[in-house]
Amino acid sequence: MAYNGFGARRAHATAVFGDKIWVIGGINTDVDPWVEYDDVWSSTDGENWIRELEHAPFGHMFYPTLTVFNNKLFLIGRARSSTVSLWPMQVWSSTDGTTWTLEVSNPFPEREGHKTLVFQNQLFVIGGTAAGIDYADIWTSQDGNSWSQLTLTGDLFEGRHHHGAIVYDNKIWVMGGAQILGTGGYSDHFYSSNGTEWYEYTDLGTDPDILTNFGVLNYNDAIWVFGGYKIGDSGPTGEIVSLRIRE
Repeated sequence: MAYNGFGARRAHATAVFGDKIWVIGGINTDVDPWVEYDDVWSSTDGENWIRELEHAPFGHMFYPTLTVFNNKLFLIGRARSSTVSLWPMQVWSSTDGTTWTLEVSNPFPEREGHKTLVFQNQLFVIGGTAAGIDYADIWTSQDGNSWSQLTLTGDLFEGRHHHGAIVYDNKIWVMGGAQILGTGGYSDHFYSSNGTEWYEYTDLGTDPDILTNFGVLNYNDAIWVFGGYKIGDSGPTGEIVSLRIRE
């Protein structure tokens, strides 16, 4: 196990880009006062880390997403810094992880706990929460600057945050997640082959747990779900579950 040099944190963003692992931002709420990070770290091996930026231009972001698209890193989230009183939704990009460009501010309603993925040569931002609202919308962009909201049809998923979203079997999959203010969550699964027309997948066998804050990967022709928080009496879980669609 490698111990990093950047201190305890959560709600940060990670990605692999340019043969490096990148870790951006986050918060530590186990200390008083809380520490809100606006730094950027990289590593070529997961053991030795370099602080690329101590204070990034986008300031602190809580639960942003970090996505590789068009040979760039795209950081999408609500920006918080000492120079602004509001938390605007911002999209930043970088070709090297150290020099960052603000692509656009407020391209869609502010949110956190959203998911971002790449599908059919576009960025997709799905769901999220802010100001007492759980979003069930999807926004897309071909360049990270101009964004359009999709009109969704079919089996529509409810608004949610800290859910899972992944590309698998040439489809977008959305699953699980939390409801606003800890009132509950979801155990459902939805898929779409174009991002607009949605279907609920119900052939799951045993009823899945209501799960949030989990990791999800596409590996070996299956969706893999790692850990998370079971809403109800169970709390955190270390379970690993896979879903393979057989035609």
